[in-house]
Amino acid sequence: GIWIENDNRYSLKFMLDDNVYFSKLRKHRQIDDFILSEEEDKTLRKMTPIFIKPQYWKTGGIGSINLAQGVISNWAKGGESSISTLTEVNMFANYSSGNTKWDNNARFKYGLIKSGKKRLRKNEDMFEINSKFGQKAFGGLEKYAYEGKSVKEIAETMHTYSNMEKNGAKGIKHWYYSFLVSFKSQIARGYNYPNDSVAVSTFLAPGYLVFALGLDYKPNKQTSLLISPLTLKSTFVTDTALIDQIKYGIDKERKVKNEMGVFIKARFQYNFNDDISLENKLSLFTNYVKNPQNIDIDWEVILRMKITFYMDAVISTHIIYDDDVKVPVFNDEGVKIGTGPRLQFKEVFSIGFSYKL
Repeated sequence: GIWIENDNRYSLKFMLDDNVYFSKLRKHRQIDDFILSEEEDKTLRKMTPIFIKPQYWKTGGIGSINLAQGVISNWAKGGESSISTLTEVNMFANYSSGNTKWDNNARFKYGLIKSGKKRLRKNEDMFEINSKFGQKAFGGLEKYAYEGKSVKEIAETMHTYSNMEKNGAKGIKHWYYSFLVSFKSQIARGYNYPNDSVAVSTFLAPGYLVFALGLDYKPNKQTSLLISPLTLKSTFVTDTALIDQIKYGIDKERKVKNEMGVFIKARFQYNFNDDISLENKLSLFTNYVKNPQNIDIDWEVILRMKITFYMDAVISTHIIYDDDVKVPVFNDEGVKIGTGPRLQFKEVFSIGFSYKL
């Protein structure tokens, strides 16, 4: 038999089975009687069709446990014995089919530290879920441009798209109409140490919920830029008897604060090699009505370095600024003089065991 394969939209490939040959017809011949053989043609091989099942979902994750410990006894320069642990779990489930993408991820971090004779304290606590659905905005219209057209019209349309890509319009196919839902909170109670009698946070107090509708630019798996001019950001404290909601910008008689504004969420990951990667995650939000010049910032940078197959070293920095969140302000003597918005900063260096799920 003769096999015809379409490599791309511009070429065809012809392939012949064994014992099939072409020869040029030297002169015209007419056959009056053509007799079909009743015997089975043994040269034709029996073929078993292969069905490839498409994989629309891709799931996975990574879990890690990091430990640090130090013992000091009769140390002349002073200090305290300490032990700390940090557990982190990242999981994802992403769907991709044609012009549709749906990205889902969940993240959990929890850390404890014990120093000297002090009680066991929490030094890390985060619970986050993100879900983003996207439909290709521009590039996905190509298949509809060919419907009902003649061969000449299809060729002209293909030529038009080719010129668009050559003239710098290639990036339009990486834009998606997207809808994002993002949730953040913590699991356990938190305190402003050394005062461990009054809780300042607990599960869903506070909690943050973001609904964003806009355009998402995704040129590859490592890069994403969501621009949403239509965003609802909700800050809520479910237990106002335990947690002071005013600390998080919520009115005294309410449990929820809703804000409409512009939201930008960017993510970029660069892999230096198979063992070292750098991930940047940045979220910006500004309120349309109240103090639009004040921008909420949430910026996290994570550097991962693989030591062995099961051991990683991680350096992470986290910067948060929200002018509605009031943090304690101290003078040079360490005495609290009030509360106000401040740039929040956290840096963590850890070495521990990691396992891909």
